[in-house]
Amino acid sequence: MLELDARQRSVLLDAARRLLGLGQVDKRIVWAEAARALGVQPPGDRLAGYALLRRFVSRDWDGVALKAPARKPRPAVRARVFASTNEFLSGFEWRQCRMRVLLRRGALCECCGARPPDVRINVDHIKPRRTHPELALDEANLQVLCEDCNHGKGSWDTTDWRAPGTTQGELTDSPVPGTATATSIFSSSVAPRLVRRR
Repeated sequence: MLELDARQRSVLLDAARRLLGLGQVDKRIVWAEAARALGVQPPGDRLAGYALLRRFVSRDWDGVALKAPARKPRPAVRARVFASTNEFLSGFEWRQCRMRVLLRRGALCECCGARPPDVRINVDHIKPRRTHPELALDEANLQVLCEDCNHGKGSWDTTDWRAPGTTQGELTDSPVPGTATATSIFSSSVAPRLVRRR
């Protein structure tokens, strides 16, 4: 008997799982159930297991389609998965967006008011990337937090710590148009809040 490649083994396993009504279970369970359905002994090794599955799947099971499932995910699904990974954070688009937010709002925690060199500054997603991947590069969904506040907030909290009226971070006291520095934030009328107001 010829050895099957990985794709053929995967198609056989998926077809047998559908025919047996099994979910994503281990291949040994599929082999045992197929052997029980055929009334034979369960196979002892991989080669015999896939030979049994080939025999099981090739039988006429009242017209059940045994076509290989489509493997290519939709682009939206791929984008959703990518935006929620750590690889996203090392990508050029995210680093560029992060830098724009830091230049616009300054390196000052919008929750506790801490600033470097005492703390590390992060740019936080208000609505998490895991649940809102379409907002991963939206600057209106970003806020500047120190490392402690960002980790404390986590991805389960959607608290917006930005000062009222700074949804887009428009502070204009900086020498560079459209940006803000730590000194311009302290001298502006928009001071960081220590307690979240509801």
